[in-house]
Amino acid sequence: MSTEHEQNDATPEIDEALMTLLSLLWEAAQSSPGKPWSLAKLRKRADVSMSTLLRCLNALVSADLVTLVTRDDGTGSAELSVAGHDLCTAVFSQAPNGGAGKMPLPGDNQ
Repeated sequence: MSTEHEQNDATPEIDEALMTLLSLLWEAAQSSPGKPWSLAKLRKRADVSMSTLLRCLNALVSADLVTLVTRDDGTGSAELSVAGHDLCTAVFSQAPNGGAGKMPLPGDNQ
């Protein structure tokens, strides 16, 4: 019973991490098209643990929104898939501030 409660408590953190990762991957696609960002860079910018980063990236891969490359030495990179790019384009074009470069994150003041 406590495990289920703990999982429910973690859901907002994971949802926020997913949104943060989509925002960062969109930023990467805009600032350096065709050049994926390293997992280390994403982890640092998202301010999450590597295990949280990989869990969220795997969820985005399962949803066909991200392409993930991992190596045996623990390094790797990630970038938006075509579907992920299309989704982010649609989301960012609807941004309330009219900008199309950064997805508003939970907690951002607009």
